[in-house]
Amino acid sequence: MCTPTPAIADFKVAIIGAGLSGLTLALASHRNSIPCTIYEASDTPERVHGGSLTLSPNGLAAIEPLGVNSCLQAFGRSYQAVMIHNNTGKVINKLLLGDKQVFGYDGMRIIRGVLIRELATAGRERGVEILCNKKFIGVTSESKTEGVAFQFADGSRGHANLLVGADGIHSRVRSNVFPDAVEPTYIGQTVVYASCARDRITSDTAVPLGMYIGDAGAVMLGPHVPDDADYVVGLQKQYPDLGRKGWDELSKDRKMLRAFMEEGKNRWPVHVQSAMENARDESLGLWAMHVLPKLDSWVSSGGRAVLLADAAHAMPPTGGQGANMAFEDSDTLGAVLGWIVKLDGKSLDESLDFWQKMRRKRIELVLEMAMQWNKMRKPAVEREKMQKGEAFEGAATEDARIEQMRWLFDGVAAQRRQVEAWAAGNCFD
Repeated sequence: MCTPTPAIADFKVAIIGAGLSGLTLALASHRNSIPCTIYEASDTPERVHGGSLTLSPNGLAAIEPLGVNSCLQAFGRSYQAVMIHNNTGKVINKLLLGDKQVFGYDGMRIIRGVLIRELATAGRERGVEILCNKKFIGVTSESKTEGVAFQFADGSRGHANLLVGADGIHSRVRSNVFPDAVEPTYIGQTVVYASCARDRITSDTAVPLGMYIGDAGAVMLGPHVPDDADYVVGLQKQYPDLGRKGWDELSKDRKMLRAFMEEGKNRWPVHVQSAMENARDESLGLWAMHVLPKLDSWVSSGGRAVLLADAAHAMPPTGGQGANMAFEDSDTLGAVLGWIVKLDGKSLDESLDFWQKMRRKRIELVLEMAMQWNKMRKPAVEREKMQKGEAFEGAATEDARIEQMRWLFDGVAAQRRQVEAWAAGNCFD
């Protein structure tokens, strides 16, 4: 039975990490009248890795209430689809990224640093407290009556009703609060990415967002700014596991990163080769693909710490849903916690239990899709060995593509209905 309980007075949330999930949760919490403080280990939220990412209709719908979408449109490049090519440049498939007429939004490609900057700016303008140079050390006490206390490397301490670990795939909160949690697992694929000016790409015609699949790996190439003046180019291929220290060292070695990208470049179309050759050195970056084995729970045994986004359910970037799932997490958790500050609110334990059950079902489906998309990028000789349904297969017609993606792109509205039904007293199973 779902029984309302008295609201928690002066409910406060502490968020560890000023990344995409931490910033959007802070904005969602502010919208729901929940005071929160973000603690960031670096000296500024804007100090992030380079590259760009895809925002799909579900992610844009999740952050629509935060009032930031209009400014993001000024910096991102809108898309409706990505064309899939073989290594000679022949189109072999098409995947939908969005459609404003059908899903309410086109998809968007945007530079990660710009996205972080705009979210952080919005947070500061609305009075969200962002404290930097706060390296999380651990929880010092946790009680359902007294809340959670925690400390930082500089000796300072904090206290809140709820601590949220939004500090990424190598989460310090997870390793501290969930000591038995398995470490992230490398899936054998690595991406090196960079930016390249459009006028350095050899092509007589426009080059739309495209993916190229061949025996040398898979390449993503396309503009990520509104005027198409700058492109992202990224090569994904199999690579041995270097371990945490090895990946850190490789990420700083520009010479090795360029060698990674340009190895076998003559196997790609001429315009792809030119993008690789003219990629700017300072923009070279590395993404070793890891997934996080399924955790038994995202909520601590004491019930006053919870994991969010990559800290809870990291997935490979091949499905283009990492940032979007972070936005969905923040939207739904902010809404659920909002009931705590209302007179007819739910208990914190009940709120977190409901939120976790709802999100885990959704995440499992999205993770399965991301792994299928990853297999779609493997060389043809490997794909031929796969069973039917093991790798994502694009639909043959536009109507079929729309139906194929509807469950994903329309998912935010469905989750909001679930939250409303739960808040009204209808249990969720």
